[in-house]
Amino acid sequence: MNSFRIIVFTVCFFCVLSSTGARNACSLGIPSEFDRSRLEQPGLADLWVALSRYIVGIFYDSRGEPLKAIEEYKRALESRSDIGAIHIKMGADLLLLGETDRALAELDEALALEPLNDQAHLLIALVHTANGEYDKAEACYEKILERDPENLRTLAFLSDLLVARGRFDEALKTYEEMLRISSDDTILYFNLGMIYSKTNQLKKAEQSLKKAIEIDFDYTEAQMVLGLVYEVEGDIKGAIKQYEAVEEIDPLNKAAYARAGQLYYKLEKNDKALEQFRMMGRIDPKFSEPYMKIFGIYVMDRAYDKAEEVLQEALANGVTGGEIYAGLGYLNAIEKKYVDAAEYYEMAIDEDPENNQYWLHLGLALNDAGDKEHAIEVLEERASMEGASPDIYNCLGYLYAVSGSELDRATELINKALAMESANGAYNDSMGWVFYQKGMYQEALGYFTKAAEYLPQNATIQEHLGDVYLKLGNSRKAAERWGKSLEIDAGNVTVMEKLRCLKDLTKGGK
Repeated sequence: MNSFRIIVFTVCFFCVLSSTGARNACSLGIPSEFDRSRLEQPGLADLWVALSRYIVGIFYDSRGEPLKAIEEYKRALESRSDIGAIHIKMGADLLLLGETDRALAELDEALALEPLNDQAHLLIALVHTANGEYDKAEACYEKILERDPENLRTLAFLSDLLVARGRFDEALKTYEEMLRISSDDTILYFNLGMIYSKTNQLKKAEQSLKKAIEIDFDYTEAQMVLGLVYEVEGDIKGAIKQYEAVEEIDPLNKAAYARAGQLYYKLEKNDKALEQFRMMGRIDPKFSEPYMKIFGIYVMDRAYDKAEEVLQEALANGVTGGEIYAGLGYLNAIEKKYVDAAEYYEMAIDEDPENNQYWLHLGLALNDAGDKEHAIEVLEERASMEGASPDIYNCLGYLYAVSGSELDRATELINKALAMESANGAYNDSMGWVFYQKGMYQEALGYFTKAAEYLPQNATIQEHLGDVYLKLGNSRKAAERWGKSLEIDAGNVTVMEKLRCLKDLTKGGK
């Protein structure tokens, strides 16, 4: 900071101070009448230095530089340690930096000098809150309110604390008290609406938010939350109206376009939804979300060419993110271009190496391309990393199980998946297939049965049940399960052939 500006600022402050009268001067310990020669007295000279440092510290605070401000407050206290205001400012900055022990020490010093200083009590309460000492924080707020029952700032902090502790009824009473004191405060009505929404009192939430909007129509946050309340209430059209009101007030509000687009899609008004998402893209062409939402709509409509165009447009606009490449991988996999799909999934992994789904789909694409060895290598690489998902363990285990090799490794992997999600039908089916490959058909039946309970409309699981029943010598149940599989997937040629062979074997009453 320019030193000339500091000097000018300090001089201006003292000019203002000397002209504001005895009351303001005495509040800082400065005598109301003095001549410049009196500065030679040690006490006044120290005070003068302390206040100069104090004002420079305040200036640094105004610039958002708390570390520099703290240094000035330290120097001020070296000259005069008996000014509570300096301890308070230093404590506030230390709290801001997360140094709660040092902050508390400074604020205690301030209270020793000024026991009734509400600002010090309030900051101590915030220190206790930061340390998770909620009872102590609440006690500080109560002390302030005993002396000043209408202290809105203290009431606001107390209500926030009550909300954080889940004491919503008490928080509501506190807000009602604040509204009695200040009945036209839009933020109070907004916060009250938020508490009502948290406690599922949606009609009251709606009323409070409408009141906030009535006071300040341009309060977009209240408009957005009211839209969410309407969504929860099932009033989709009302919610869209709110989000579109936000768009008029703030045409650059991406969240409003996102919510409105999602709701238009829910109403099956895809053209309207696409319009909203395109607006998001115009606001920020490098933001991936609108491209992915448009991509999702085109995929659901099976307009795969348009879906690809959207993703290529995103890449042309410099959008980064694995989801773009993963989307292109998905489109290529649909067209059975598995080699190309694998290349795109590799690009997605380069963008986001921790994303398990990208690794999973890369493995599946390689397997479908006929490169099972590479698929297993990729999945083993991810399985060895921290944070691997149960899907990775299951897929890798299933590939081993289907090939009939490394069945002990398959068991180990699928057990890991089941330990994470025991009620997953796909994982139980995989374990069933491991036991099937081992020739342990009764154990396999147990896992396939569980899998069918979790996923009754899965054609593959029904087919596997038919397979194991045949191995157990129960051809009737085998036929039932294969029939069920065909009901779900009528075009499965493999199951049709199994049923035909079974009928041939059972001719003649067998």
